[in-house]
Amino acid sequence: MTVSADLGFEHLLERGSDATTLLLLHATGGDERQLVPLGRRLAPQATLLSPRGKVLEDGATRRFFARRSVFELDIPDLLARTDELADFVAAASDAYGLGRVIALGYSNGANIAASLLLRRPEVLAGAALLRPTLPYEPDSPPALDGTDVLIAAGSRDPYVEPGKAERLADVLRAGGARVTYRSTGTGHGLTDADLAAMGDWLVEARGVTATDPDRCAYVVGDDGLARLHGSHAQAWIGLQRAHRELTRRLESVLAERHGLSLTALELLGRLAAAEQRRQRLSRLAEEVGLSLSRVSRVVDALERRGLVQREPCPEDSRATNAWLTDAGLELVRDAQAEHVAAVQRSFFDRLNAGELRVLADVFTRLTQEQT
Repeated sequence: MTVSADLGFEHLLERGSDATTLLLLHATGGDERQLVPLGRRLAPQATLLSPRGKVLEDGATRRFFARRSVFELDIPDLLARTDELADFVAAASDAYGLGRVIALGYSNGANIAASLLLRRPEVLAGAALLRPTLPYEPDSPPALDGTDVLIAAGSRDPYVEPGKAERLADVLRAGGARVTYRSTGTGHGLTDADLAAMGDWLVEARGVTATDPDRCAYVVGDDGLARLHGSHAQAWIGLQRAHRELTRRLESVLAERHGLSLTALELLGRLAAAEQRRQRLSRLAEEVGLSLSRVSRVVDALERRGLVQREPCPEDSRATNAWLTDAGLELVRDAQAEHVAAVQRSFFDRLNAGELRVLADVFTRLTQEQT
């Protein structure tokens, strides 16, 4: 990923192996990173070029061009900003050796992409316009022969005047564009249907190597915030909730019966399995995935109870070993026996053999991919 202020715009560039470049144009209040996850999911092999809008509305909210009210655009500013963005796209194409450029714009970004099609059509090979309006009536039909355009509108969109998205489609068709117009009974936020439409359009209209839309994990709401949706939300949020609930339950049993946390039990268990029940603190920290200072604090508490003793490391005078005492060994045997029985009741007894195999495969793959 390259982030640069060159060529006239702060922008982000992520190179891909595909011949297509997606020009990502963010919504009001967004920035150059807002649409990158969506672009990467929809077209994993495309190059992504994402500029940051230069206009600050009320000194804080970033846009690509100014407006006087929700429905009244500042047309002179829009025209000037359109030319500025077109020059940036042309310069970036030369500087980075980009292939055909397809705009993917949302809201304010969709409107300046529409203006590019109307005023500077030579810089785009196509455009996906998400919740756009017709920004202005052109003096003459734009030269758009063979240009593919997707318009994804919301029939209850409070930021687009009724009929303006349809009128945009008519104007673009009059210029020769091949327009795919889709409208859903929704507002300004993006939906599953929009994601599916974008994925289909990228494949069918432009031949882009696209991701299955069902793999898109999030949608952008009317407030501009990205949220997980559907089965993705159920899987991710469910994983977090299940982890919290199981951890809370198991921690409660350990604390009540043995005065231990899950981390303390894991450290005692690793010491019990180590040669001579002895291990360097730094090695323990590495094995449990915690910082050395965190492990040291847990060992301090165990040492005060006579379960562990610190010793100088004979191989390295700078290191410290932890040794599991006889009392610690007796406690960890009892605690582990009760702990695994609780894990059996709380987790394994609630899964059938097929579910267990699936979870084992999934978690093994995910952890391997992170190493």
